[in-house]
Amino acid sequence: MAPVYILRHGQAEGMAQRDSDRALTSYGRQEAEGAARHLQEEAELRGSSKSGLEAFSRSLLVVASPYLRAQQTADIVCESLHIKRPLITSPYVTPDQSPLEAIAALDRIWTQASDEGLGMQAMLVVAHLPMVSRLINHLVWGEEGQRVSMGTAYLAKLEQDLESQGVVQGLSEVAWVKPPQ
Repeated sequence: MAPVYILRHGQAEGMAQRDSDRALTSYGRQEAEGAARHLQEEAELRGSSKSGLEAFSRSLLVVASPYLRAQQTADIVCESLHIKRPLITSPYVTPDQSPLEAIAALDRIWTQASDEGLGMQAMLVVAHLPMVSRLINHLVWGEEGQRVSMGTAYLAKLEQDLESQGVVQGLSEVAWVKPPQ
């Protein structure tokens, strides 16, 4: 089983010309750093803190919404984990998109990374409400329903067989959901 991490962006400003232009507040940046600490702990489970973090960072495929607050959250996480490769921006994980289209897009992204031999072993998706909850519902239960509540910068770890199956609806298990540290 390989993890799919789903991260809601940190707290954002209340107003902007367009919703997609809302930036993180200073508190939202702190929240994103707190979510990154959870991922650092995951890396440490893979080995010594330095070697585990390096291996984890090399094997994590990061996908984010194009909205500013999600991009900023993803940038903070990537910086904290010393991820050198650019994150992948996907319009399919914005708030009003279909979770089924998001799953199909994430599967295409995962398949392409696998085909290119990038050595990915986990995926991190940085998105928004209601997408994060809808995505979890579809990946785990295969349907809509509010079963998982995601506050700002909450991080969910789902287990799925990415290597042989890709990103597939209804085949994930929730390992945990954590608020930022």
